[in-house]
Amino acid sequence: YMTASIIAEQLLKGLNEKIHIEYVNGGDTLVVRVDGDHLVEAVQYLRDQMEGRFMYSVGMDTRKQNGCLAVNQVIGLDRDKSFLVLRTDVNAEHAEVPSLTPMIPGAGWHEREVRDMIGIDPIGHPDPRRLVLPDDFPADSHPLRHDFKFDERPPQVNDNPPLLRNPPKGARTVPIGPFYP
Repeated sequence: YMTASIIAEQLLKGLNEKIHIEYVNGGDTLVVRVDGDHLVEAVQYLRDQMEGRFMYSVGMDTRKQNGCLAVNQVIGLDRDKSFLVLRTDVNAEHAEVPSLTPMIPGAGWHEREVRDMIGIDPIGHPDPRRLVLPDDFPADSHPLRHDFKFDERPPQVNDNPPLLRNPPKGARTVPIGPFYP
């Protein structure tokens, strides 16, 4: 299997100037910075050419360090017994990255959680519903940002109805929960 430094060389050959190697651990971890414009291409290259497996996404508020938000895609390179972290810095004022969900369905809930808790919107995500926060939570409030006070109770927003999907044709709807006839 390949070491992190050999993986870094292979990535540079395949993705050229679209990535920047940030950190190579002598053993099993490699951190690579990729711009949002090249994120989907980088993940596709890792999946198709290097047998990478999407593991999870992590959103971070790094505004104190560099003025940006960030999202990390953790990719398992099982064949090489190593991990690769694709880090994308995101402008906090226009917090968007392309969604990986159309290519990797397992990224769906991770992207929705990052949107709810950090505020990075996955553009092109097929399911825009919230995952973690209630529907009446303010859209511009994100609990894992550093400027969100730990004891803050944002006011409820009543003009944000839940997004409901229509059931498939022929399906029956069974009411579950409190039912008051």
